[in-house]
Amino acid sequence: MIQWGLPMTLPAFLLSRADSRRFWLPLSRLRPAQNARYPWSLVFGLTIWWALLGVCVGLVLSLFAFQQLTGWLMWLFGSWGACAGLCWFNLTALCWNQRATRLRANPALATALPPVRFIFFRWMLGFAYWVLLAVVTPLAIMLTIENVRAELAWHRERARLVNQGERLEFRTILGPTIPADQNAGAAPVFAPFFDYQYLQPEDVLPGHYAVVWRDTNAIGHFEERLKLPDWHWPKEEEKDAPRTPKVNLAALAEAYRALTAAPSKDGPSWAAELKLPATPGDPTRDVLAGLSVANEPLAELCTISGRPRAQFPIHYDEGFEAQLRHYATLKSVSLALEVRCAARLSAGETQGAFEDAQCALRVSGLLREEPFLISQLVRLAQGNLAVATVWQGLAEHRWSDAQLAALQDQLAHTDYLPGLVLAFEGERAGGIQNMDQWATRGVKPGSFARRMLSILPRGMLRQNEITLVRYHTRMISNLRTAVSNASQSGLAAAAKATSAAADLEHLQGNHSPYNRLAAMLAPATGKAIDKTVRTQTIAQMAVVAFALERYHIKHGAFPEKLDNLVPAFLPAAPLDPMNNRIFHYRRTDDGWFQLYSVGLDGQDDGGVFKTTKGGPEKDWPWPVPSRAERWRLF
Repeated sequence: MIQWGLPMTLPAFLLSRADSRRFWLPLSRLRPAQNARYPWSLVFGLTIWWALLGVCVGLVLSLFAFQQLTGWLMWLFGSWGACAGLCWFNLTALCWNQRATRLRANPALATALPPVRFIFFRWMLGFAYWVLLAVVTPLAIMLTIENVRAELAWHRERARLVNQGERLEFRTILGPTIPADQNAGAAPVFAPFFDYQYLQPEDVLPGHYAVVWRDTNAIGHFEERLKLPDWHWPKEEEKDAPRTPKVNLAALAEAYRALTAAPSKDGPSWAAELKLPATPGDPTRDVLAGLSVANEPLAELCTISGRPRAQFPIHYDEGFEAQLRHYATLKSVSLALEVRCAARLSAGETQGAFEDAQCALRVSGLLREEPFLISQLVRLAQGNLAVATVWQGLAEHRWSDAQLAALQDQLAHTDYLPGLVLAFEGERAGGIQNMDQWATRGVKPGSFARRMLSILPRGMLRQNEITLVRYHTRMISNLRTAVSNASQSGLAAAAKATSAAADLEHLQGNHSPYNRLAAMLAPATGKAIDKTVRTQTIAQMAVVAFALERYHIKHGAFPEKLDNLVPAFLPAAPLDPMNNRIFHYRRTDDGWFQLYSVGLDGQDDGGVFKTTKGGPEKDWPWPVPSRAERWRLF
């Protein structure tokens, strides 16, 4: 009789599979009789059999996909086999034992599936049952177990780090609130840069958000006043010639005149109102007139930068999505101060240039308490600009002894290494904050991250969070050790050891779902460490250069050796922080000197900075203004 109802029930499907000899191969002898009970020991044994098959499949796939035996594929397929076996064989045993009871009561009971008119529908339904039992249900069990296991593992890891005194949140890193009168970042001029909201404009796709600042006029006015016109450094073929001054005032004056002669629609609004001298020919006069539009914001920033602390009102609750628009403004301030200092020196306004140099050094430290890696990188760039600003006066012997002593004292207290430790603590806190938001599906609706992360299991996110936090913690620990040991081994060895300890390449090369996301989010620490020790060395070389210039002012020539600077101009012999030995120094025939550090490799290369364009840096020589140098340290 042809069956017109349901082609096959789930128990019928399981029993038909269990009755098939092909299903039991190569274990057909273990199949019980139809009227016998299905022992639970058999369920346990078959589940182990499926788990072992899964392990073998995982190992084979690992060899083909990654050419190595990776444990996660073995674990994945082994767990899948175990969960699938539990689902399949437990249900099979339950249905089998129920049928065995009925067969013992009625031996004539039919056990074969009844015929159907459309066998295709039965096959499709059987496939659906197979997917449900062998794929969907095992995966649901695995994900549930893994989510719970990963959540517990993350809470244990977090508790362990907190007990060790690690700072895992921005509020603990930042510390108590700083009084406004002591905090440069709390100045009203910076408030508009952090007063923004996320809106959904009509021209943006549904579910996406745009950042809108509430007081764009204040921000635009401040940014425009600091904007320099488009101008260019000397051409490549001219770079072999001695370059003093460093700032090309003639090219900048020409750019100012071109801008005021034909103001562009996209140019600064002050171009039309700027009044340059009627007759060209004096670049210093033209540049100072052009920079007059920046006098007001520069004066305000120079006053604010004198406060002892600096923490900007960043939206730390947004983690790495916080808007950091003040970076470009601070960089513009450093550039404007460098140009104005050079112009004032050229005009003979030494006191004004000295004030600009002091301000440049103070402004370069405004980001020292900001716990972002990008913040510290911007600070390093500003620090090099500040040294270049001071170098202009050294190149022309314009600074007085009192001014040099003040600049020397100001720069001697600059330390970039604690900022790097702070940055990695902030990177860890931001990574934890973002991972927590992703794990709880707390990212902004409609964003790319939301769409991508919505398909990732929570357990996978938590395991990546553990990997990322351990990477950062190892990095921070090694960096602290390197900083504390720098006085014995030198920064070159410390930078090398710290970069190797980070082991980011191993993290990226280990193919596992537990570290893929962490490898993408982990910062490239090696370059940050190299830039930090480089800038620190430049700052300490600048202190030595100040002392050399003070000696030159008093004696009319540079000393024969650096020991002659002690104790009148330096408290102790100046050590190269890269190898903790005295800087390499000698007087030159052109009336100047050669001063250099051994650089990152810690080896003396005779003061050679580079041998090819784009090649690796060797030593770090202090630039000499009268000497033709194709590449310079700053």
